Amino acid sequence: MKSNYVYAVMLSMVSALSISARDIPVRSENKFEDMLGQSQWAVSLFFEGAKANRGLIRGMETLSKNSDYKNAGVYFLTVNVERNDLSDVASRYKIQQLPAVLLFENGRPVTMYKKDDPQKTPVGLAMLTGNFGQGDIRNLIDNAWGDAIRKAANETRRNRALSNYYAGPYVGFGWGYPGWGGYYGGWGYPGWGYGGWGFGRGYYGGWRGGYWAGRPGWW
Repeated sequence: MKSNYVYAVMLSMVSALSISARDIPVRSENKFEDMLGQSQWAVSLFFEGAKANRGLIRGMETLSKNSDYKNAGVYFLTVNVERNDLSDVASRYKIQQLPAVLLFENGRPVTMYKKDDPQKTPVGLAMLTGNFGQGDIRNLIDNAWGDAIRKAANETRRNRALSNYYAGPYVGFGWGYPGWGGYYGGWGYPGWGYGGWGFGRGYYGGWRGGYWAGRPGWW
């Protein structure tokens, strides 16, 4: 029982602290490198002038709210190369036309390969340049990472559901089984017990959480 409690608390912490998809305006080269190092998957929009590229910036914000991207922890970085401290970032990654989107995995630009090619012949970087929109960015992400992102997102959802399922009985609180003069009578069985003041959630965090909290009380 104790091991289940520890496991439940650990899963709850993982769910609370896990990286979710984030829309991050980058304001320095160091910040850009830090963000690439923090996420397994990063989608970077390079542009020149916020007003002229408002539609793409909003598209990145919308994509960052996608459920799969959020649960998989994808970062969406917007890089305005008009800033002096960001002027060299695009050229470092050989971006010759703006606006551009480039995908990064574990801090490195993603290379695309011929589809269904056992030899994995490279066809270039996972990049969009020139005239593109939100739908094109999403297609690029799905072509590069679709299955991996869905798998990671589903794993996060499972862990969150499991933490909610276990948390109730061990950290929930309540007045126990019968209440006033119920099956066990009067103030005998209920009371404040093992669960104490906690944060029970999900099925076992409701009235069953109260049962476990009250059970070891005044009886």
